[in-house]
Amino acid sequence: MTHAPDLDAMSPEEFAAYLDQLDRAEKPQTPEQIWRALTARSNAAANWLYVSQRVRIIDGPDSVDPQYGTYRLIGREGVVWRLCSSVFADHCRVFLDPVGTERAEKIVFIEVRDIASLAASASSLTMPPG
Repeated sequence: MTHAPDLDAMSPEEFAAYLDQLDRAEKPQTPEQIWRALTARSNAAANWLYVSQRVRIIDGPDSVDPQYGTYRLIGREGVVWRLCSSVFADHCRVFLDPVGTERAEKIVFIEVRDIASLAASASSLTMPPG
């Protein structure tokens, strides 16, 4: 059994320090830790990512101007169009579904960590009998 802190008994300063400690523990700090995290992420993606798979963009990198960054694509759905070579193993190209009056195709180059498979949510739905 692990020792969990009593969050209700903490002062606001202690709680903020506790959250900062958790945040630092989850983020890799050294180049070796960053490399291992990226390698683990791309190896995990190899288990579920394939061409023609339905995905949703769930996150994006920080951008200087949100009007032009990938944050404007969060929530969009599409199909994995092409996987990248080993140089960009943690990226893929996603062919986005048109939204509203869009007529031009949109293929975005996006990190694997920023997409989620829609197959898991679709397989959890049950079809009515008949």
